[in-house]
Amino acid sequence: MIFKRGYLAVLLSLLTITGCGGGSGSESDDTTQDPQAAVINAIDVTGAWAEGETLTASVNCTECLPSMNKYNWSINGNNISDTDSYLLTSTDLDKKIRIDASANNNANLIDNAYQTIEAAYKSHVTHIYANARAFAALKSDGSVVAWGESSTGGDSANVALTDISKIFSNDSGFAALKNDGSVTSWGLLPASDSVNLLLTDVKEIYATDYAFAALKEDGTVITLGSSDYGGDSSSVTLDDITRIYATTSAFAALKDDGSVVTWGEDNRGGNSSGVNLENVEEIYATSTAFATHKANGSAITWGGDNFSNSESVIVENVNEVFANSSAFAFLKTDNSVETWGHIDYGGVSDDIPLNNTAKVFSTNAAFAALKTDGSVVTWGNNNSGGDSSNVSLNDVTTT
Repeated sequence: MIFKRGYLAVLLSLLTITGCGGGSGSESDDTTQDPQAAVINAIDVTGAWAEGETLTASVNCTECLPSMNKYNWSINGNNISDTDSYLLTSTDLDKKIRIDASANNNANLIDNAYQTIEAAYKSHVTHIYANARAFAALKSDGSVVAWGESSTGGDSANVALTDISKIFSNDSGFAALKNDGSVTSWGLLPASDSVNLLLTDVKEIYATDYAFAALKEDGTVITLGSSDYGGDSSSVTLDDITRIYATTSAFAALKDDGSVVTWGEDNRGGNSSGVNLENVEEIYATSTAFATHKANGSAITWGGDNFSNSESVIVENVNEVFANSSAFAFLKTDNSVETWGHIDYGGVSDDIPLNNTAKVFSTNAAFAALKTDGSVVTWGNNNSGGDSSNVSLNDVTTT
């Protein structure tokens, strides 16, 4: 039996009717009729198969009292409702839901039946990705729908987008990682056929504004996109890479031995020839600069062509590193804070009392330091939270 009610399509609909008693039908002169058992003819389900929508079940039966009907909804044997309705959640949409119903009457002659329903089409959007001018929606069946500015990825009509597991974006378009580890790209600067052949066994993709770097399972890296933004890595050796970081136009790759390889626009982090990048544990990035946190507790910076002082600095005894789009804040082991970056973004803090700091937080262009006494100091762009003079920031706590 197949039901089609509204937006639902029942792909599996088993209706098992088991009689519970009733007369034997033997000949008798007694004109009194035996009580009749309730009989379920169908279980009707209505409602839209979508998150937040309500499915409602009703029993079509004979010799039954509707007020005595009972329902049980379940997924994989787990009860989800014992009323005649159920509110769908996002996690239900690709699953089968079973509805068990029982009908009864005054003679207590019960009939039971069940029905299993699922989406007519198991393809729904699971995630939406975006760049500056286009969207790409990943569906549950691994297909992709794109819209927006066609030149930057809004048109994927001529792209084979199936079996996709994740999508990455930058200002020039999208790169889609498939379940088999291959990559499909589209937009302004899609990969050439020769690069596509190398894009196998990829586990993660990183992006600058106009380039992608694909990290493979074997620790090697394949790049694609504008050479000015890191799309050409032929000048460096990229093996034994564990993670990649990016500014708007340069990449920094951390190797498993703690060394770092950089490429892309020189003044925005692509050139690290003047700094010692050994024994690095973590890398941080603003839009135009990098900072590392090394095993010995020191931090070193490079890049930052738009900073008030773009000369590389070394900060000792660093406990944590924080970043906004154009500045770094280094929380030191003595609870003081040093900064480096663009003055309008909090990169200069000479006149800010940043001693006894417990934690630092950031917006896009400002910082807030929570001090050990519960007070808060802010600096950076006033319109981004750098000016807190009109609020009371005492006895603040955080977890």
